[in-house]
Amino acid sequence: MEAEQVHNVNTERPGKRYFANLSMSETGLKFKNVKFQIDTAATCNTISEATLKTFLPDTKIQKYCHLPYPYGNSKPLHPIGQVELLCERERKFETLTFQVLPPSVMQNKPGLLSGTDSERLGLITIKADEIFTLSTAVKSKMGNPGNLPSFKLFPAQERYSDFTATGPKQQVAADDSNSLTCNHQEQTHNNCPKLCTPPPTPSKPIKIPAVRKLPPPGQLKEEHILQEYAETFSGLGCLGPPVHFTTKDNMSPIQMPVHRVPVAKREKEKVALDRYEQEGIIKKVEEPTPWCSNELIKETPKKFRICIDPSQTINKAILRPIYQMPTLNEQLHKLCNAKCFTMLDVRDGFLHVPLDEESSHMTTMHTTYGRYRWLRLPFGITSAPEEFQKRLIIALEGLEGVICIADDILVFGEGDDYKQAEKDHDRRLIALMERCIQQNIKLNAGKLQFKLKEVKFMGNIITSEGMKADPGKVSGIIQMPTPRNKAAVLRFIGMVNYLSPFCEHLSATIQPLRNLTQNGVPFNWSQAQDDAFTKAKELISKSPTLAYYNLSKPVVIQADASDEGLGGALLQPDEQGRLKPVAFTSCSMSSTEQRYSQIEKECLAICHSFNKFDQWLYGKKDIEVHTDHQPLETILRKPLNKAPARLQKMMMKLQRYSFKVTYKKGKSMYLADTLSRAALPDPV
Repeated sequence: MEAEQVHNVNTERPGKRYFANLSMSETGLKFKNVKFQIDTAATCNTISEATLKTFLPDTKIQKYCHLPYPYGNSKPLHPIGQVELLCERERKFETLTFQVLPPSVMQNKPGLLSGTDSERLGLITIKADEIFTLSTAVKSKMGNPGNLPSFKLFPAQERYSDFTATGPKQQVAADDSNSLTCNHQEQTHNNCPKLCTPPPTPSKPIKIPAVRKLPPPGQLKEEHILQEYAETFSGLGCLGPPVHFTTKDNMSPIQMPVHRVPVAKREKEKVALDRYEQEGIIKKVEEPTPWCSNELIKETPKKFRICIDPSQTINKAILRPIYQMPTLNEQLHKLCNAKCFTMLDVRDGFLHVPLDEESSHMTTMHTTYGRYRWLRLPFGITSAPEEFQKRLIIALEGLEGVICIADDILVFGEGDDYKQAEKDHDRRLIALMERCIQQNIKLNAGKLQFKLKEVKFMGNIITSEGMKADPGKVSGIIQMPTPRNKAAVLRFIGMVNYLSPFCEHLSATIQPLRNLTQNGVPFNWSQAQDDAFTKAKELISKSPTLAYYNLSKPVVIQADASDEGLGGALLQPDEQGRLKPVAFTSCSMSSTEQRYSQIEKECLAICHSFNKFDQWLYGKKDIEVHTDHQPLETILRKPLNKAPARLQKMMMKLQRYSFKVTYKKGKSMYLADTLSRAALPDPV
C-alpha cells in the first residue's frame, strides 16, 4: 500500500490558519465553491464525504489504495476512496485528486489542500533551496510513518509545467517513473502489494475552458467579454440536432399564389437573399415542392428582414410540441438578493435551430428571384417559439444566477453588498459565456447591457430594489393625445391596464373615463374626464417600484369590494417590518355579481386575489388575509356546511390554500379599497 502524510498540527499557541475557496466541478460545467485549509506540509488533498455529497452529489468515488497518515501518528486513516475534480481559482484550472474521508474523521472540519497543489493554483509561493519528492512508500511492520519513504532530491528550479486535464494522467518527476509525488500527480503500481488495484479510468474526460485573459471577479469589464469571447458575438449558432415538423394526418399540401414585391424593394430583397444563402440560412430550390408559401418582408430604418408567411400553409398542418414557456412572474422571486445585472440577447434566436431535409422543403417560399427553402427554423412557424425555448433552456441548464425567457438572458449577482454581488455576477457571467461557446450559442453585442444596477428585461426595469415600469411605455402613454371617441378611450384604458400593477391609485383616477365606455352612454368629454386623463398620466409617470416576491417571508393579502369592482394587493414585510407592495389587482364585476350581498362581494374579492396570485400563494402556509368586513372573519372560520350556499361555493375554491382572515378597518386598507372602488374593466 502507498502512504501519504497529512499534517495540520494543532497547538495551544494562537496562530494563523489559511483557507481558500475553490470552485470545483466533476464535469467542468457546473462549479461549486468549497472551503479548504491550506497545509503546506501535507502530501495529499482530503475532502469530507459529507462535503462531497452536499456540493457534488453526482461525483463517483473511485476505490484506490492510498493510506494517509496523520502527522506524528503511526495509525493510518482509511479513506473511502478518491475523486478527481476540476478546480478553479481566479481563472486558473487544475485537476486535483482528493482522498475522501468519512465524517467521523473530518469532524465537520474543512478539507486540506496540499502545499504542492496550493502552489499550482497560485495560492502560495514557495521559495526553497531544495525540493524533496516522496519515492514509492514501503510500509513497515509497525506502520511507523517515520520509516516510510526515502526522499529523492530535486533542484528547486524544477517546477511543474502547465497541463491539459483530459484524464487522470499528470506530471511526474523527470527521472523517476516509479515515484509518488506529494499530491498524487502520478501513481504507479510496480511496487504495490497484490491487494492494490490500478486506478480506474474516468468515464468521461474533464474539459478545461480555454485560458482567457480575464481579471479577477469584481474587475470584469465589458471590453473583456467582447474581446475574450469574440467568437460568441459573430456567426450563426446551432442548438441541437435538426428539427422535424410533425404534421396532422390527412393534411393536403398547400401552394399559395405569388405575392409580388414592389419594385422599390427588390434590390434590397436580392441583397438579403444572397446574404442568407451565403450564411447557410436558405437554399435555392429548382425542383417542384408540394408546399409553397409567400415571403414576408419586414423593413425598419436599420434592418431589412425576410421571413416566411406560413399562416395559410404549413402552420395549418404542423402539430405544436406543447412546452411550458417560462414567465417573468415565475422568476422574480430569484432576484430577492440580486444587486448587479447583465442582460444579453440571443442573436437570430430561431435561426439557431436547423431543419431536417423534409421539413426544410416544407418551408419553400416564393420570391422575386425564384423559390428558396429554409435550412434553419424561420420566424413565423407556429412551433418555433416552443422549439427554440426548450433547446435554449436545456443548453443553459444548471447555471446559477441565470434567467432565460424567450431570447433574453438575464445574469444577476447576489450578495450582502454591491461589491460581493459584483464578484458573484462576474463568476456567473463567465460561466454563461463558457457555456455559450460549448453549446454554440451566439449573442448580440449591440444589445448587451453589461453590469448595471438596473436593466430592461421582458418589458420592465429590473433593479436591486424591485421591478419598475419601463420608461418607454410610460412615455408612450404620457404622449397619447386626448381621446376623441369611445375607441380612443378604450385604447388608453388598455395601455393603463398594462401598468396597473405599478400604480395603486390608478383605478380610482380613471373612473370618469370608464363611465364613457359603458353601453348606451353617449360620448361627452367633459372637464371631469379631462382631469382624470391628466391625473392618470401624472400617476403613471410616478409609478412605484414593486418588491420582489420572497419565498421565505410571510404574505399579506388585502382584499376589498365596492359596489362595482374588486381589488386586491399582495404585500410582504421588508427588513424593517414595513409592508411593501409586490403586486396589485383589480377588476369589475358582472351585472349579476353586482347584485350580491356585501359579504358575498367581500368573499368574492378574496377569491379573485387568490386566483390572481395563485403562482405565489399555492402551497404557502404563512398567509394572512386582511378584510374590512368583520362578519366575513367569523364565517370563514366556521365549518363549510354552516355557511350560506353561495359562500360555500366560494369557500370551496379557497380550500386549496392555507390562510387566516383578520379584520382591519377600511382606512388601514387604502390599497385594496382604492382598487376596488375604481376597478379596471375586466370582469371575473
